[in-house]
Amino acid sequence: MSEESVTHSSSQNRDSSLFITLTSNHVGGTSNKETGISAVTPRAKESDQSHSNGHDIIRSAESMASSEHEYDHHSNHSDPKESMSACDTDSEDSGDDCESSDCDGSATDSSEGCDEPTHHHHPSHHEAWKAGLESHDCSVVHGATLQAPSISTDLPSRLKEQLTTSTAMDAKQTAAEPLLKNLDGTHAPPPKGFMLSGTIVPFGMESLSADFYSYHGPLPSWLDPEHGIPPIYQMAMLNDDLRLSSLFPAFSGTKFDSYSLKNVTFTYQNIPLDETKIVGYTLESDITFDSSYGEIHDVLKNFFGFNEPSFHISCGLDEQDWHRSLRVPSFQLTGLFTDEKPNPPSENLQLTGVGARITGYSRTYRNPAGELVHGKAYGYALFGTMHMTVPWSVIPLEMGFNVETRSGDVKLQAFVDGQWDGAFGIKQLTLNEVAFTMRLDPRAPIDSLQFDVSALLEFNSSLISLYGHFSTSGDYLLQATFEQLDFNGLNDVFHHFFQDTLSIPDVDIHVGAATITIAKGIGFTLEVHDLKIGDHTASDGVVQVGTAGVSLRANIKGDALKIENVEIKNAFVDIQFGRKEHGTKTSVMFGGKVCWEGREFDVGVHVYQSRDPKQQGLEFTVYGQFVALDPKKGLPLKDLVPALENTSMSELHLQGAALVIASADDAELGALTHSKYQIRKGVQVCAVLSDLPTVNKIVGENKGQSLGLILRAGWSPSAGFSLDIFFPSPTTIHIGRGIITDPISLKIVLGGTPQLKIIGGAFIPVEGRKEPLHFHLDLTLDALTASATGQLSAPGGWRNPFGISEQLVIGPDLALKVSIVYSTFFIQGPSGFGFVGGLKIGKVVGKMEFNIEEVPSRQLLSAKVENLDLHDLVEFANNVSPVPIARPPNVVSFHEVSLYMCPAGVTIGTIIYPAGFSFISKVTLFGINADVNVSVGSSGVKCKGGIDNFKLGPLTVRGVKEPRAMFELELTSSKQAGKIDGMIEFLGVEIVIVANFELHPNFTFHFMFLLHLTDLFTFEVYAYPISTPSEENPDVTVTDYRLTAEFRNKTRDQLSLKINKMFDEKARREAKEAETIQQKLDDARQAWQADMDEEQRKLDKAYASWTTKSSETHDRLESIKREQKAKVDDLRHKLEDEREKLHRNVNEAQAALTAANNERSARLHKDRENLQAKRAEWDGNISGAHRKVDDTTRDLHNRFGNTERDIEEARRKVNSLQQDIDNFDREIDRLGRTPWWDLPSKAQIPALATAKGALIFSKEVADGVLRIALGVVEAQDFIVCKGAMQLAHTALDEAQRCGATAIRIADEALALTDRLTTELVANANKALEGARWLGNTAVDAADGALVVAEKSSIVIIAAAQALVDGLTSCAEWTAYQAASAAVAAAKEAGSDALLLAKVGAKIGTAISQFAMKAWQWILLHLTSFVDIREIVLSAQLGKACGGAEFDASIKGTMADDHFFDFHISFSTAHTTEFITAIFDKLVDMIEDGFLEGGKAITAVAQGLSGDLVKSLQEL
Repeated sequence: MSEESVTHSSSQNRDSSLFITLTSNHVGGTSNKETGISAVTPRAKESDQSHSNGHDIIRSAESMASSEHEYDHHSNHSDPKESMSACDTDSEDSGDDCESSDCDGSATDSSEGCDEPTHHHHPSHHEAWKAGLESHDCSVVHGATLQAPSISTDLPSRLKEQLTTSTAMDAKQTAAEPLLKNLDGTHAPPPKGFMLSGTIVPFGMESLSADFYSYHGPLPSWLDPEHGIPPIYQMAMLNDDLRLSSLFPAFSGTKFDSYSLKNVTFTYQNIPLDETKIVGYTLESDITFDSSYGEIHDVLKNFFGFNEPSFHISCGLDEQDWHRSLRVPSFQLTGLFTDEKPNPPSENLQLTGVGARITGYSRTYRNPAGELVHGKAYGYALFGTMHMTVPWSVIPLEMGFNVETRSGDVKLQAFVDGQWDGAFGIKQLTLNEVAFTMRLDPRAPIDSLQFDVSALLEFNSSLISLYGHFSTSGDYLLQATFEQLDFNGLNDVFHHFFQDTLSIPDVDIHVGAATITIAKGIGFTLEVHDLKIGDHTASDGVVQVGTAGVSLRANIKGDALKIENVEIKNAFVDIQFGRKEHGTKTSVMFGGKVCWEGREFDVGVHVYQSRDPKQQGLEFTVYGQFVALDPKKGLPLKDLVPALENTSMSELHLQGAALVIASADDAELGALTHSKYQIRKGVQVCAVLSDLPTVNKIVGENKGQSLGLILRAGWSPSAGFSLDIFFPSPTTIHIGRGIITDPISLKIVLGGTPQLKIIGGAFIPVEGRKEPLHFHLDLTLDALTASATGQLSAPGGWRNPFGISEQLVIGPDLALKVSIVYSTFFIQGPSGFGFVGGLKIGKVVGKMEFNIEEVPSRQLLSAKVENLDLHDLVEFANNVSPVPIARPPNVVSFHEVSLYMCPAGVTIGTIIYPAGFSFISKVTLFGINADVNVSVGSSGVKCKGGIDNFKLGPLTVRGVKEPRAMFELELTSSKQAGKIDGMIEFLGVEIVIVANFELHPNFTFHFMFLLHLTDLFTFEVYAYPISTPSEENPDVTVTDYRLTAEFRNKTRDQLSLKINKMFDEKARREAKEAETIQQKLDDARQAWQADMDEEQRKLDKAYASWTTKSSETHDRLESIKREQKAKVDDLRHKLEDEREKLHRNVNEAQAALTAANNERSARLHKDRENLQAKRAEWDGNISGAHRKVDDTTRDLHNRFGNTERDIEEARRKVNSLQQDIDNFDREIDRLGRTPWWDLPSKAQIPALATAKGALIFSKEVADGVLRIALGVVEAQDFIVCKGAMQLAHTALDEAQRCGATAIRIADEALALTDRLTTELVANANKALEGARWLGNTAVDAADGALVVAEKSSIVIIAAAQALVDGLTSCAEWTAYQAASAAVAAAKEAGSDALLLAKVGAKIGTAISQFAMKAWQWILLHLTSFVDIREIVLSAQLGKACGGAEFDASIKGTMADDHFFDFHISFSTAHTTEFITAIFDKLVDMIEDGFLEGGKAITAVAQGLSGDLVKSLQEL
């Protein structure tokens, strides 16, 4: 048959004891020691004896079956041979006989065919069997001497009585059965065993007698047959009652003298055949506690409600000897009260499994004399299970308890087994080692139960000891103290309840000593006594632990908090530790009241760690809201800023106005508000501002929607308010001309008349630069207009303007100027828009002005400079030119300079500006005043202009075709020179003059002109200053000039020819021909005059023809000029129309873009406000929902605990107890069905029945608990509380879901608005760019057409001008020139003929003589008699212009090898005399013998010369 072992935890099976074992405690011994009741479940045969605590009743079967035992016997049991009867030594061993009913149902003499158990061969069994059968007078059985031994034929009557009264066993189960058919000595012991009975004098106590029973049965299946020791089970049942002290004489004189033992039974077993008793000796008895028992009786009566309770005790005595006095230095009697149910003094208590331990023990103490005394002592303890009703749970709190006397006091101490989850109705609170202790007065009834309570609270690895009190009326209080809590301790506390961690704070929070309190009405609280946040110390504060995290609020010590210059009264600190897994942060906020400008605010102070890694301290933000009289309208701004009274801003109102004091810029607001204010260090008022009409005139109206402007009114005691206004989303202004601002803000400037300003920046695109120039913008808004100033944001100015040179910088400061008229702004854009900045030109700084155009390529920089010198210009040019220009003498100065710089050549009006850098100015050039156009490029400097009339000596230089002469100057790395083109009047003749000058490497100046007296007398005249000009004295008009001229080769040849003709013709005639010559002279004169008249007539006709053509050509030129001018003007008008159209379209597109931006800003503002409101609402809802969950959960657990869990525990407890009862029933039934002589089995039944009774009572209690719990669950209060908690959880979930959904929807709406409005703005921007591109394309086309027309016009006019210029080379002019030349030739020819004729007529006779003498030379050389090789004229200009003669140096040869060199005078007024003078000089030289060396023909020459001169004079 299988044996069942049922195991339950001690907390479940305190009342399911199967048997009770009393153990003897040997002081200093090695035997088993038990301090309480040990219990095993039925059939746990192989169990060991184990120990229990004072309040343990039930032990698991496994704890009793873990090892195999060695059973040591007392010496009188150690030798089985000694078990033979000492009274009957003649007995023979009949161990060879075998009689077994298992073989064939009858006794036989043979052992064949059956397996006799090994132990039946043991002599002791045979001796016992023999002694019983033979009715010996006495017999020693296993060390026990029996009187009148006999074989029992039935159970002992006392045992049977116990069986029938303690169980429901019927008579059949207890009826005797025959062991043998025939009892005679020839039979061996029966295989199934037998029982030997008799009497015994136990333990040498002659006054006592006892019925003795010895069981001799088969070996248990679990015992090794080779062990060799037979099973022994012996029982002695005293016939009389006795005092405990008589049994244990050593304890006489103690309270044990009053203990009366009834129904005393001693049992001995060497192996655990009877599982309700120990191996060894066991004492069992009944005790009835009446008043004679004193204190224990009073306690049982007054606390437990017993009258005179009886209980069955058991006591283990370990190894003894049946015939010797008991050797018990200490002992313990243990048992349960099962006859009477306890009735405790409070209806809130139920007691089950109540038992007692009566202990006798040795002690050593000092008597009053101070002597050490050794003696015996008495003690008792009552134990059991306590079910205490608690207000926070539907089931009682179950605890094991002890009642003991300590130091003269009777104390009740109850223990919660294991962990106490949900302690005191606080969800998730788990306590360990919970003990309830109460002092009892044994002599007085107990009217109330007040317990001292202790417990351990475990936080991670830390153990906190809690101490306090509890009353069954429901009041309780426990406290514990932390010496140093810190953040980790807080985190441990929170983790204990919610298995989550707290978010680590950014701020240094010191939490020192703290007190935990668990009390009625407040549940679990944690009070902090030492709290520091940074440098601020707080008073005691209370920590609240909830589903949202941990909150800590404490007042600041001293009631005031000073953070920098801010004093906060009634100050407190509120720390909210967020849950890490929920993603909520920890925030630290101070609070209190702040007085500012006569107003008192309830403020919060957000504290956070500085974001600056260099800063180690805390930053703070103080926030408090204004209270407006009219919340809908808001707070009037003029109430804060009286200076705005009676201004256009007096009607402004603030919504959500708040005082904000921050320790840093861009301060955090934490949980103070969701408003996105721009916070700066210091004191400020932040709010949403009502719209400003003048702002709408700039940024555009917005269909009645608010722009949501945000005011930040910074404040200081000395300066008052500084009013800054921000747009809720980036807002820009399209100023016009392609310019867009940065995101702007507003500012109200106080002082004098308050002004409203727009603050921002402007990006201005410029040619030659990828990135536009960025200017800071300060736009002042008046009632009708706005004006702006600004500065270039980049340090150092505008580098490399228009890409001209990296060395050029305009700046360092560039000032922007904008003028706006509201009424025309959105149509025409700004009325003025440009900037100015300095440009350094050498040592001079020019103030450059920049007019911003739609088309960057048409942009122009201009400046005015009073004075520049040549060095400034060259230094500037060196910044532009890649090749340096040498520094020239500083002889040129510029005045009233107008500078220009443009990326490409541009025509504005009728003025053409070249690309790059240029300027026009007045200039002083070598003391001469002029106007000049200067361009500076990569190749150098080019100057060109008109020069005022000036003097060169006596000469006045003027223009050739224009009133003024022109000059040019070029400064490059290889050339620094120029020229002046003009006209002078010299000797009554207008002559073109060219003055050339050079600046480097030497400063020089000279001029030249072509002097044309006649065709014969034409030569180039060069003039050089007498005083050389220098850098110190560069004026070329204050010095005279030396003139130098050299006859051209043609002129020299013609003069030589004429001289030779004179010698040739006249030398051939004789004197007699003089008259003929005279006649010829007259004829020639007449013919010449006729020719002259005819040539003059032709000349006049040709001139008339040329004059007619010249007039027609000039008229045609003027007509073409007018026609081309009309065309160009028409195209220019078209260009202006396209520009105006571009401007209009761009302005319209910009207006649309502005409207789109405004709509975007308003919609984003509205969506952000909605999102902000949703976040604030969500925060409130979530916070409220968390509080509701915490409150309802706390209420439910405070009133009912964890009901579902408790009910399940109660149901499980009932089921477990029923299962144990069923197990006992089965075991009792099994034992009842064993043979009647199976004494060990039968002896267990009373103990099992007692334990079963205890279980039944416990189950009744558990059933009642379950019924009450189920009733509570069905009660309305519980349903309401639970419903409220569930509703709170649902509301929290719903709030989180709806809040998250609402925020998500608001967020998505904001994102959608952002996306849609971004697309709207992008489309408007594309439209603007398209309009600008189309407009620019049209403008470029019109501009291109104008450029083409201008170029074509220049070509056409140039062609017409060429016709005009060609008048001097046309056929008519050629005919006129030919006629003029013919007249001149005729005059010349006639002149020469007449001259020669007259000379021939005048020579007379003298010439003939000369001719004879000179004939030979003339004939030999013919036309080359005289060869003039050089004629050089020189004179001083001043004198030459006054009519003085030139000094002429004449060099040449006569007759080939006769060289001459002489000087004569040359008068421009008498050129013919110059020929005569040369001729006369040559004749003089011939006469002087130049050819021969003599003076032979001097007289002739003189005469000839005189006549010749006279003739020439007549001509």
